[in-house]
Amino acid sequence: MKKIAIFGDIHGNLEALQSILADIKSKDFDEIIFLGDAISIGPQPKECLELLKNNNIRFLLGNHELYYLYGIEIDDAIKFESEKAHYAWVKSLLDESDREYLKKCDLYYTKEEFLGEKILFAHFLIEDEKALYPFEDVNLKNNVDAWLKNNKKYRTIFIGHEHEALSEDDVEGVNDDFEETTGVCSNIWIVGSSGCTKDNMTSYTSLELGDTMSITRIYLPYDRDTFLKTLNSIEYPNKEIISKFAFGITTE
Repeated sequence: MKKIAIFGDIHGNLEALQSILADIKSKDFDEIIFLGDAISIGPQPKECLELLKNNNIRFLLGNHELYYLYGIEIDDAIKFESEKAHYAWVKSLLDESDREYLKKCDLYYTKEEFLGEKILFAHFLIEDEKALYPFEDVNLKNNVDAWLKNNKKYRTIFIGHEHEALSEDDVEGVNDDFEETTGVCSNIWIVGSSGCTKDNMTSYTSLELGDTMSITRIYLPYDRDTFLKTLNSIEYPNKEIISKFAFGITTE
């Protein structure tokens, strides 16, 4: 039996990240996979990136890491000056060692340890594996079925990016083979955001591979009071909108 811990989209929430890593370390996991977006949105992108760098974690690039490495011009959806200012702020916090680390990280990771079938880990559904910005330019929840019909080589796919894990209601009428509870749609498991939470709970996913495959979403509390104090103490572009949308709060 091999146990793999999977999470993503921590987005500058250091306290949520600390809680997840402490829980993972208290259990017998063989591998930790981070599905991207350590930076942007939250108040401590640098601290989160450093913690991930220093804990033997397989780090896969999210779109926010790609913005840092290659510029926001790779995504024509970024149009507002407040958004551009936010990404400039994030860039100002990181240094050359961060850039060198991220340049060595992959966009996706494949395992073939479950009955000879492939398992894909990525930030988002890969549209073009050779493209600089290779993610689907469509709403995932409305296009899962179409994407799967063109990508039969993977038994199971773990992705982030969508901050809410898929539920059965989300895919009603799109996929008839919805398997379990929140998170599974056909062979796609959307892990949700571990950092953009609106209460004091975060989560990660446990994957166990042996004669069978077991997937469990693990919920645990984090120190939201400290997170909110940090958020209120740091001024950065677009914070008011981000705080309401991503964290469910109104900043002071």
